Amino acid sequence: RAGGINFNPGYFLPDYEVVYLIAKPEFRLAPKANAAGCVWEIAQESRNPHPAPFPVDLAERCIASVYGPRPRAAGGPVLDPFMGSGTTAIAAARLGVRWIGIEHSAEYVAMSVKRLEREERDPAGPADREIARREREIARLERKIERHRQEVERLRHREAGQLALIP
Repeated sequence: RAGGINFNPGYFLPDYEVVYLIAKPEFRLAPKANAAGCVWEIAQESRNPHPAPFPVDLAERCIASVYGPRPRAAGGPVLDPFMGSGTTAIAAARLGVRWIGIEHSAEYVAMSVKRLEREERDPAGPADREIARREREIARLERKIERHRQEVERLRHREAGQLALIP
């Protein structure tokens, strides 16, 4: 939670949160799930109207640690007994894992439904959209490089006094 503000002058507040995985003795993490180490730096949630939001990335990492990074057909359900704004449900849906959410507050149920509907319309998360943007930029630059390469070839042929038809 780096960047959190402590409004209480009486004591320090931690700038970290602990995630507990409570499991039966035979439980094992998904392969390579512990490769990220035991301290995860994840940006705070900033576009969630809930008063105590947590990042979708945190929930995704926790779910992927149990079911693997690309579970799709297998796994679940993930149970969120305090669904709030639906962050765990969004993370599970992105990973293709079934989920169950329980929420007492009608306001938060409406909030989570709205967020889940928005997610269904645009399932690509910010990271996916950034990857797609960069891929488009790479393709544009590759086309530009190819046009420049062709122009260089035309100039070489012209300098050599050769007539060449280069597309």
